[in-house]
Amino acid sequence: MGETVKAQVEILVKATAESQFDKVLAMLHAEVIKDVGGKEKALELMKAAMDTLKSQGLTLKVTEVGKPSLAKAGKSFYAIVPYTTEITGKDSEVVVKTFLVGVSSDDGKTWTFINGNVGEAKLRKFLPELPKEPRLPETKVEKKK
Repeated sequence: MGETVKAQVEILVKATAESQFDKVLAMLHAEVIKDVGGKEKALELMKAAMDTLKSQGLTLKVTEVGKPSLAKAGKSFYAIVPYTTEITGKDSEVVVKTFLVGVSSDDGKTWTFINGNVGEAKLRKFLPELPKEPRLPETKVEKKK
């Protein structure tokens, strides 16, 4: 199950970096899409965020997807999957270590995801059955240049 969720995270983060927003949208948890105002609004926000990066001469690259931590609550499986992103520009490089929370209600065959940077309170609002263990990691931002 861990390898399946990790492979799906790799697909998701690659699609994000390559602006394949329809693929990203299909992998987002329904509560996230609902929270931002629906699919069209979510798509609009993703495009705007990537356009902002590009207009500032920045590129986004995922450098590592870590080993998932898995737990079960109720009828669903949950995965916490750490990943590292580099955002680089002409005069800057920032490394962001963050995570995704995945949810599967079909015994780990398919997963939908929420970015951990929404914060623990919002994650628990979206996913009230999210287990307390394993603990959610901290998001860390490190400026290289």
